[in-house]
Amino acid sequence: MPLHLLGEGSIRFASILMVMRGDKPEYLFIDEIENGIHCSVQQDVWNDIGEAAREHDVQVFATTHSWEMIEAAHETFKDDDSYEFRFHRLGRNLQTGDIEAVTYNEFGMDAVTSISYEVRG
Repeated sequence: MPLHLLGEGSIRFASILMVMRGDKPEYLFIDEIENGIHCSVQQDVWNDIGEAAREHDVQVFATTHSWEMIEAAHETFKDDDSYEFRFHRLGRNLQTGDIEAVTYNEFGMDAVTSISYEVRG
């Protein structure tokens, strides 16, 4: 089946993988990674992106507003021995007005997902 018949999400996902395999960048920035990706395949998407990133030595930075996409990434990468996922939340410090980053590792993500704590800014 031609790729263009599968929909925008499939085309976008294929282009992400093709960039990693073809251009071989050191870093790949993906804005709003959840766009066009159905929730039922989000873990598969993260798994494939993780495999391609490891295979081609690419560090992936992805933005999202989707809690489901964040959870899918955590669930996908917690099965790996090295847990190659970090979640960075940007928020404004109410005392100083500065924007600060809070980084969640595997244990932090386990904690916030177990209590459904809102981590999106």
